[in-house]
Amino acid sequence: MGGLSYPGTPSSPKEWSSSLHEVGHVLLAIACDQPIYSVEIARGGGSGFFLSHPDAGERPWSEVCGAVRKIEPPLSWVIDHLAGYYAGGLAQMHFLHDELDLQTSCGADFEDANCLLDTFCVNEDQQAFLRSQALDKATKTISKYSAIAWEIALRLYTWRKLYREQILEAVRDAPGGRELLAGTTRYCARDNVRPGHEGLMQRSASSISDLRHRALHESSHAVAAHALRIPVVDVTARTDKAETRVKFGRHPGALVVLMVGEAIEEVLGFSGGSPGDREIAMGLAHGDQEKVNQALVKARAFVRDHMGEIEKLAVALESRGVLSGAAVSNILAAAPEPRPVMSAERRRQIAVAVATRELADEGFEPTASNITWWVREILNGQAACT
Repeated sequence: MGGLSYPGTPSSPKEWSSSLHEVGHVLLAIACDQPIYSVEIARGGGSGFFLSHPDAGERPWSEVCGAVRKIEPPLSWVIDHLAGYYAGGLAQMHFLHDELDLQTSCGADFEDANCLLDTFCVNEDQQAFLRSQALDKATKTISKYSAIAWEIALRLYTWRKLYREQILEAVRDAPGGRELLAGTTRYCARDNVRPGHEGLMQRSASSISDLRHRALHESSHAVAAHALRIPVVDVTARTDKAETRVKFGRHPGALVVLMVGEAIEEVLGFSGGSPGDREIAMGLAHGDQEKVNQALVKARAFVRDHMGEIEKLAVALESRGVLSGAAVSNILAAAPEPRPVMSAERRRQIAVAVATRELADEGFEPTASNITWWVREILNGQAACT
């Protein structure tokens, strides 16, 4: 299928389709004031992942549902999470293509949604009611904020993986994005401005293991040093020790390498900053606070642009405990190149299409009958909604 709903080359419709799917989950999470951590699609499309926090998915969903059931959350909580599951497929249906397989694309989402329904409902009537409420919310949210969804999807299609701040930056740049964030508790105020000296909304460090936290922190220093061609001696992340040894010499990028420690703390949402790194930086800058703050601005930008490499190195570091400088270089040398950025003219065409709602002629109209068909198709012919 051609037209403005397809922003890339004809060889990659599955990647664009997967981008829309994952962005549907992201958009509902933001609109429902739920946490976001990262979103990614596989090379070639066909699959993707949205994580609400770094450790998402480590516990079976059935266990999570059972634990939440014990605290008796409000009905709105159940509807919001159901809507998030349905939103991926509904957003994806705005771009139909020959290789789209609804059961493959949406089957896992529906399995998790059904687990949630089984946990909180005692009969089929309750399930049908909650499902219809969630579908209605997901449909209306995607329709209302379609311009935001497409802006995030364009960036996800380009880079294949986005982290929290990159997602929020796309939201802020889209028509109506700042208004959406202003209506939330989690993303309003400090999160509704571009990162400068402002911090990000803080979240408890208990949602990520201490060892992974240390690995991410030390990896940020190592990745920055590697990028600036500052020799890395070794990097360590264990429960009893965490450090990165580099040979700064008189390299002008030394302050940035030090301040990425504070920048990664902000991006991950940990409170407290990185006083040790700042203390060393202040000494290196001979007490010049402005010079350190300028380095921090550059460090924030570096972390946002290289988060994929930082995470990749952190996985290896968490597993091994210690990495030599040569090991760091070998791991980072294999980092994949992102897709070339879309042309300004193509982005303009798509923006016009979104603004004038021309996409409806090519995609899926979210009418009641179409949604009923969609749900039943995914559930392999089972009457899933009334």
